[in-house]
Amino acid sequence: MILRRLSEHVKAQNWFAVGLDFVIVVFGVFVGLQVNNWNEARAASRQEAVLIAQLAGDLRSMRDSFVFADTIAQRTHDGWVVIFRALESCRPIEADPALIQYALARYQHTSVLSVQRTAYDEMTSLGMFSRLSNRELKDDVARLYALIEADNQSALGGRADQLAAGRIMWRSIAFSFASDSVESIDREAGEFDSWVRAAFDPLEHCENLELRGAVWEMVDLNRDWLIRSATTVEEIDSLLQRLPPPERAS
Repeated sequence: MILRRLSEHVKAQNWFAVGLDFVIVVFGVFVGLQVNNWNEARAASRQEAVLIAQLAGDLRSMRDSFVFADTIAQRTHDGWVVIFRALESCRPIEADPALIQYALARYQHTSVLSVQRTAYDEMTSLGMFSRLSNRELKDDVARLYALIEADNQSALGGRADQLAAGRIMWRSIAFSFASDSVESIDREAGEFDSWVRAAFDPLEHCENLELRGAVWEMVDLNRDWLIRSATTVEEIDSLLQRLPPPERAS
């Protein structure tokens, strides 16, 4: 309709009307583009808010996994320290036998966690991190994921040393089954190896420096995990406090 009117005004040489029609057309196009841009911005903002909420959920889930793994690593570390001290002083082990059994049963365990990065990868691929006003926050999120990946690689890299230490200990520790039933394992409490029993007398091996070194390797591996994990949990807590709330994500 506006084009027909414009054509009529041109034929009548009514240039004022032609100019007015032109302004109306341009204004209509401008308003249409602005509305379209506004709708796209709202849709992007909603998507970003959802992904930021998912990112926060991923970070919390990883934090919980680290804390859970820490309880296992700490108990294992404590058991290996008791064994090492007994070998070092050539005295009987006086600690809770369950602590020692737990450490010995987990001599093959390597602490590696699954990295939850679905929301992070999607935000990166969509360029949403570039729109966060806090550049330092964006860099810290990327650094955290790189840190976790590097820690996992470091843990896997120490696997050879762990197995070498295990081969030394095999000669001195007699393993047996307390139960061969899977139902006996309390997974919620981290008792994945509660069905394993191991007989070990430090008095028989006081002079075995190779064995003492192998035990120290187990102490060191679990201690390294605890240090890395504590650092990672602190980083996650800091990021969770600084991530923008979903309603303010932009």
